[in-house]
Parts: sequence; C-alpha cells; structure tokens
Amino acid sequence: MYKTMADDEGLSALEKRIAQLETSLNCLEAECASLRAIVDERERLVARLRRANEALLASALRERSLAEDASRRTAELDATLMSFAQGVVIYDQSGHIVRMNETARPLVSLLQPEIQHRLGEAGTSYHVQDSSGSEIPPERLPMARALRGEKVAGELLAILTPSGEPAWITISAAPIRTETDSCAGAVVTITDITALEELQRRREDLVHTISHDLRSPLTSIYGQGQLLQRMLAKMPNADDSLRSANAVVTSAKRMNAMIQDLVDSARLESSQLRMVRQPTDLGIFLADVLDRSRGVLEVERIVQEIPSELPALDIDQNRLERILTNLLSNALKYSSRDSEVVVRAERSGCEVAISVIDRGAGIAAEDLPRLFERFYRTSIVHKAEGLGLGLYITRMLVEAHGGRIWVESEVGKGSTFTFTMPALDEITLLVDKRSGDSYT
Repeated sequence: MYKTMADDEGLSALEKRIAQLETSLNCLEAECASLRAIVDERERLVARLRRANEALLASALRERSLAEDASRRTAELDATLMSFAQGVVIYDQSGHIVRMNETARPLVSLLQPEIQHRLGEAGTSYHVQDSSGSEIPPERLPMARALRGEKVAGELLAILTPSGEPAWITISAAPIRTETDSCAGAVVTITDITALEELQRRREDLVHTISHDLRSPLTSIYGQGQLLQRMLAKMPNADDSLRSANAVVTSAKRMNAMIQDLVDSARLESSQLRMVRQPTDLGIFLADVLDRSRGVLEVERIVQEIPSELPALDIDQNRLERILTNLLSNALKYSSRDSEVVVRAERSGCEVAISVIDRGAGIAAEDLPRLFERFYRTSIVHKAEGLGLGLYITRMLVEAHGGRIWVESEVGKGSTFTFTMPALDEITLLVDKRSGDSYT
C-alpha cells in the first residue's frame, strides 16, 4: 500500500515536471518566434536600406552624369558661340546678358551704352540710326523688340560715334519661347559690315567714274566717227575709209553698251535702280518696241502671240523694254535667219508669264544652272561679244519687278526663256483712277 502511494506521488511529481517543461518549451517557442520576427524585420530593414543605398547611388551617378553633360553642353555652347564670325548675344527674360561671344562685345557696347561699364568699355554716348537716317530709341532696338516677342531679320543700322565715323551693322533677333509660349529671353546676332559699306561706297564712286568720266571721251569718239561716216559717204573711192569709220562707230556703240551693262548691274546689286511703274498693255507695248527696233533687230522674224484679254501689267516700261530686247536679240542671234522667234504670253494667277521661243542651237544641260550668273558665257559662244552681263541684268530686272525667270532648252531644238511680270488687278486700277492719284 505504501509502495502504491509512493508510486502515485512520483507519478504526480513527474507530471508536474512535464507540465513545467511543456510550459518552458512553450515560452521558448514564443521567444523563438519573437526572435524570428525580429530577425525577419531586421532583414527587411537591411533590404530596404540596401535598396535605398542603391537608389541614392544611382541618383548620385545620374546627377553626376547630368552635371557632366550640362558642363559639356555649356562648353560646347561657349565654343560654338566663340567660333561664329558674327556676334551672338543671349538675353534672359529681364534683358540681362546671359552669354555672348567676343565678336559681339564691342558691338553690344556700341548699341547699349548702359552696359559698357559692365563690359569693361568706356562710358560713351552713341546714336543709332536706321538705313534712312532716322534715330532709333533704345526701346526700338531689335533686342528690345525680341524680348517683347517680335522677330527681326537682317535690320541695317548705323552707329554714330563721337568721332563721326559710322559703324554699320546688320542685326537679327528672335525671342526664346517656352513650352507655354511665354518669352524666356532672346537670341541676337550682329554682323559688322562697315568694311562692306566702304566697298559699296567705293563701287558707287567707280560706277560714277564709269558712267560719267569714261563716257565723255567715248561720246566724242562716237560723234567724230558719225561725222566721218557722213563725210566719207559723199566721197568717191572711199570704201576702205568708210569701213574703218563704220568699225569705229560700231565699236563705240559696243563699248557704250558694255559700260551701260556695268552701270546697270552695279545699280541693281546695290538696289539703286529707280523703278517707275505704270499700267501697260503688253500687246501695244511690244508692238511699239518692235517698231522702234527696226534696223537693230530682225523684226520681220518675230511673231507675236499676245491674247487681247490679258490684264494690264504693273511694270517699269523702260526696264521691260530692256528685258525683251536682251532676250529677243539673243534668240535672233543664236537661231537661223529663216526661222521664227515667237513671243507668247498667258496669265498665271496674279502674274503674266511671257515667253521668248526660238528654234536655234539650244543650250547644253550643263550650262543651264549658271546661265543667269554674272559674266557667265555658254559653251556655244565662240566669239566674245559684250561682258556676259545680258542675262544677268535681265534676271535682276525681272526680280526687281517681283517676277521670276527660267529657261527650258534642248540642244539642236531651241530654247524657251520665260519670265513673269505682275498683273495689275482691274479693281486696283479702277480705284487709282477714281482717286485721281498718279500711279507712277
């Protein structure tokens, strides 16, 4: 009995011990679970920290790359600006200079005296004038206009310094637009053309010399040659002398034509040729030109195809006569004597297209692109006559009217020279007549 009780007590103690151990085990498992949670959280934090570090590193690398790229682009921009022969200036929205190259520095100091001290220039007052001689206030300068959103292209300005010597420049300006179309600044280009203006002045002096000083003795030679012609024509057995006198007169005419070509080309290039436009009926005008050209041109070979319903032309009659005479004389010269030269006209929108068509030798394809260049001669011209300015002057006169000129040709079949002249709208002509204004 005592043994059974002892066994029961041992068993009970063992069960208590087991229970205690189970409780301890549960506590350990709970602590382990807590530790595992802590470890997992730590690993998550470490992973997040690693990702953050990687992101920061990538961002730093990107920023470094962007900084290097920005630095490279800035260096490229500065090198590009410095390489320009023209002055280049960049303004911000408030009108302060952000960048400019060395070429622009002295020119900007002339245009904007208020920034001379900042540019290291002496403070001096200058006057800026336009091509007509009118003074331009600072708010009308191209850079100020560009900051207001305007675009300025190739404006000619003269800067008058205290020495009295003008500095001539051409200036262009454009606003810098943002994505919202607001003005964020302006870019200005400036070109010093003082040397070109001086060359232009010298050319004008040369043209004056050619047109006056050279023509005076030439007029005397021409007059004396005509006098000799009349005297020798009345003398018997003077055929050889008469031929010599004829050669003198012909050469004097040719030289006078060359001088006129030089003068006209110089005046056209410098925009000094005055245009006196007036309404002109092409059919009547052409008939009159041909009638006055008898003896100079082979008028009997010329066929007119001018529709009666053509509108009046808005042209300078003297200049149109020169255009037609140049083209007709070439067509007659480079086509056979038994062939016709056709003058044809048709309306083309607000213009009239006039064509001179021959059936002559034609023009080689390689000559066509340069045909209207100054002093250019085609391969078909074997004997030089004149200076090679005829078609060049013709093109300049056509363009002075706002027209175009071109040629279509095939060797052995002939050529067609076509140019356009502005048509005078009937309504405009009616208004001019009613208002009583002089059209010329």
